[in-house]
Amino acid sequence: MANEKIPHEVLRFVGKTGFITFELWQKYFFTAKSRSALFHNWKWLVRRKYLTTYNNARIKNTLVLLRENKNVQLYFDKKPAYVPHPIQLLHDEILLNGIMSLEQSKKIGHWQTEAELKMLRPNDYRVETQGQLIKYPDAILHIEIGNRFFAIAVEYERTQKCSKRYGQVLNSYAGMKKIDAVIWIVKTPAIKNMITEQISRVYYPLSERPLAFLMEETWKAEPEKLIALSNKMLMNSV
Repeated sequence: MANEKIPHEVLRFVGKTGFITFELWQKYFFTAKSRSALFHNWKWLVRRKYLTTYNNARIKNTLVLLRENKNVQLYFDKKPAYVPHPIQLLHDEILLNGIMSLEQSKKIGHWQTEAELKMLRPNDYRVETQGQLIKYPDAILHIEIGNRFFAIAVEYERTQKCSKRYGQVLNSYAGMKKIDAVIWIVKTPAIKNMITEQISRVYYPLSERPLAFLMEETWKAEPEKLIALSNKMLMNSV
């Protein structure tokens, strides 16, 4: 391993997310122009035993860490994230596509995923507990505004949950001192309306911990709108 080129950026990414799709890899990590090199380099990640195919016949073009490889184990200082449940992959891919776009355009600094936080288990970012299941923000983005970094919690809601759950999540964010603001990416206006209703019901402290919404279609097309929302919410704190 010491004598070959290690795919540092890919391993860093998969260590944070638990997986990488061909589309994400091609868009953000593949630098050559040749189409033959495209597929050769993708397969090389598996041949060199850094990554392996997702163990689900219905999931195509998705790689995960080959955790049994001792070289992979030695690569990470902390335990890397596990792959999300198959039903969660599309949700996470859409979210990560926007995050990587913001990172490559240098609009955000450090960022963390829920999969990564589940391995680190920080109490400061714990959203809710359902039995033994602990929930964390879908992502935490650190954004620089006026020479100061702010922590933005990102929630991405593709399917509508019950109003009680949104109330529980809002109550958690209300007391989360390490989070400066919350942005909720929502697929439909109905989801936004239900969360907005709960903001009033639980007396969520908008003045202390601002919260804004971004439609899914906007996030897909213009993820930088999240930065504009963050600036608008936090400019009085600078």
